[in-house]
Amino acid sequence: MEGQSGGRAGEEAECIGKSQGLTFWLARPEDYQEVMSISDDIYWGNDYLPYRYHIWMTQPHRLVILARKNRKLVGLESGLVVDGAETVVVEGLRVSPEERGRGMAGILQCFVDDFFKRRYPTLQRARLTRDDDPGPQRSLTWLDKRSVLSLCCEAGQYHDFLFHLRTRLVEEEGRKNPGVEEEEEEEEEGEKSPAPELLFLEGRDLRSVLLLPSLPSRVSLPAGSIIRDWLPVRPIHSNLPLLDRPEHIWLVDQPQSPSFLSLHTRPYPIPLGGGAECLSVDLFGTSVALARQALTQHLERASSDVFRAVLVHVFMHSSLLERLAQFCEGGAARRCEVQWDQVLMEREILDRE
Repeated sequence: MEGQSGGRAGEEAECIGKSQGLTFWLARPEDYQEVMSISDDIYWGNDYLPYRYHIWMTQPHRLVILARKNRKLVGLESGLVVDGAETVVVEGLRVSPEERGRGMAGILQCFVDDFFKRRYPTLQRARLTRDDDPGPQRSLTWLDKRSVLSLCCEAGQYHDFLFHLRTRLVEEEGRKNPGVEEEEEEEEEGEKSPAPELLFLEGRDLRSVLLLPSLPSRVSLPAGSIIRDWLPVRPIHSNLPLLDRPEHIWLVDQPQSPSFLSLHTRPYPIPLGGGAECLSVDLFGTSVALARQALTQHLERASSDVFRAVLVHVFMHSSLLERLAQFCEGGAARRCEVQWDQVLMEREILDRE
């Protein structure tokens, strides 16, 4: 797979094409401030790009493409080639406020698909995650959906929230549920006994679990992909460098025959409220008991990295959402008013010549 990344500091800007009155350029580190100028109000203060932009500049197999109109920056989209150069994951799409609603995003996406296809001829699809379901679209295929629980915790209250979760975990695991309705008993079957201890995974043990052929069905991977925060990749050998990274903390219930897998990435800064941190936890599996335990262990492991107000996003199978929300109720963290699902979609990349 040909190694490509965004521009490097000090390089001359490189125009890579033109389409419908726009010129397209490979982004450089020195374009950062201009990119931020079109990013106001992106994701209601939860924008990851201020933190990730410079990381993207050096990431192998990633390109960040800028769109300009009369020399003015009007759009950006990034793509990361994964799955053995069969898939490009497109991320970071944004259009300047004055150009929104005019079809600019479609022009940019079309150019990005074509450009990546020329660089990587084996590409078959572009994959993306969204925070809304756009409904039927001719170019997009709906693959799967995960629910998202978002929790806001003020500075100095994170450890209080952790204490609350530990207490609830003990209560839930020790609960005997006498006299519950038969239907509830069936729903809770297998959840009354203490959940097996979740184990931290790294190195060779992590790679062995990720490469299990039965993993996608065992832990209900959405469309067979591990979505790390918002980045979907298949658990195959060529993607291991993206999945086995120092900033990723993994948990599993049974390494030889897993039924639950989870990870979190270390908190990163976001603009929310003048400066906060974002912590993402990804849960794969449908066990309520294991989901409670995994969330608690991930938040506990991340506690040494939390110094300010924190926004926690928990991505999970839809069947877990309300039960996990109830588990978190009553603590120092509150459920955010903005709620959404994480929708996984893809479009076919065709040869246009």
